[in-house]
Amino acid sequence: MLRSTVALRLARTLVSWARASENVAHFKLNNPPVNAISKQLITEAKQAWSDMEASGVQGAVITTDNKKVFCAGINLPEIIDTTEAQFCEYYGLFEGFMRQVLMSPLATVAAIPGFAPAGGTVLALCCDYRISVPSDKPTIGLTEVAVGIAAPSWIMEMAKLNLGFRNAEYDLCLGRAMPPQEALERGYLHEIVPAEDLLPRAHTVLEAYLAAPAHVCVVQQKRERKERREKETYAVHTYSLRQTDPRLSFFPSSLSL
Repeated sequence: MLRSTVALRLARTLVSWARASENVAHFKLNNPPVNAISKQLITEAKQAWSDMEASGVQGAVITTDNKKVFCAGINLPEIIDTTEAQFCEYYGLFEGFMRQVLMSPLATVAAIPGFAPAGGTVLALCCDYRISVPSDKPTIGLTEVAVGIAAPSWIMEMAKLNLGFRNAEYDLCLGRAMPPQEALERGYLHEIVPAEDLLPRAHTVLEAYLAAPAHVCVVQQKRERKERREKETYAVHTYSLRQTDPRLSFFPSSLSL
């Protein structure tokens, strides 16, 4: 029975994509229970995203069938109990996939049905448009510092673009998570809609993007982001704000892709 369970887990696909219409695809995370960004998930996601772009679709909705959690962020056990080389490999994959989404020629909408802290928020911010559902719970935020991780400068830059400098600095320093309504007011989200309207609204937004002549609005967004990335060093200055755990001391002084 144990062997069968292990084999099933190894065979499970953590990321999938499928056409929802001629020009729009759904890109789904499927890593129960919380869609943590494991090395396997990132590896599959990078390949699936490349395949999706090559298919000819023009827009993608990033979402999940999990009704409570969009993405819980980095899979912490994979970066704590590891060597420096293993960590650098993981981080390179993580940043590489986020860049892949951010710079994609596709119009992208994050349809967020629930919790999306830390890396889940980063993934959402890489999308052109972000929609979530009502909740009184703190579901969204750049909470890396709460687990002792200093966000790299490319996340800070992306946060500044969406939240403004003061909000970005404040939220990253305090590791704040917040309910969707506050996230909407601060710039993390564009809309909040009832859960049953989440995917239909995402499709409506994509249709508006794709109706622009020659895809011009999306092309313009990607060009501006590329220019900003070229001006940034995107070096990582520190791995952890906590110095007491020697396992967290090997974060590279400079890492760029």
